[in-house]
Amino acid sequence: MFLHAKSLHCSVCANNPLGTTENLRHSRSGSDRQADIIQYLSEERSLALQLCGWIKKGTDVDVEPFLNSLEQEGDWERAAAVALFNLDIRRAIQILNKGASSGKGDLNLNVVAMALSGYTDEKNSLWREMCSTLRLQLNNPYLCAMFAFLTSESGSYDGVLYESNVAVRDRVAFACKFLTDAQLNRFLEKLTSEMKEAGNLEGILLTGLTKDGVDLMESYVDRTGDVQTASYCMLQVCISL
Repeated sequence: MFLHAKSLHCSVCANNPLGTTENLRHSRSGSDRQADIIQYLSEERSLALQLCGWIKKGTDVDVEPFLNSLEQEGDWERAAAVALFNLDIRRAIQILNKGASSGKGDLNLNVVAMALSGYTDEKNSLWREMCSTLRLQLNNPYLCAMFAFLTSESGSYDGVLYESNVAVRDRVAFACKFLTDAQLNRFLEKLTSEMKEAGNLEGILLTGLTKDGVDLMESYVDRTGDVQTASYCMLQVCISL
């Protein structure tokens, strides 16, 4: 868990919303048929990606070290999803195939890899129909989120953003890459409210050591009675000051 004294929401959306946000169009790497995908860049969004653990400090937006660490941990589905969310289908397929061939790999990884290799941006294609059906048959939230992303309309990513079993930090990082300033602000406000109400400690990423963070901790303790974990999390935040 990445803890920070200041809330990520404030860091990204304070006063001057998201700083100067650059709107870029990218294509998915590794596909013969590529559709333009709009991504958004700013210093604030890059900071958020660092806090979410996707990239390291600095100006280089490179997720490869993060992907390598996930592969070493055998977290194939998450690694493939992060690669895809960075528009690198070829890398995602490579990760899935590697995971399928490992001793602990899921056979579904091969199926998903084959599905990704046939990606097309045609809205009425048989591929999209097949992937929509396959998505309903998958149990892993990251694999489901991958197909939700590939079959969604640009700018409409609820299938990823509200996949509750995908880690909060990954959903926030995704939002920082693909949502407009207004969409991102609304999403972070809604997610922060949900985390506070549920007493979900993953929400500390969003609240930091703020009143919202204290409210979240109180909600967690009220729900679980686990004072020790709450105290430890608050101590970690204080150490980062």
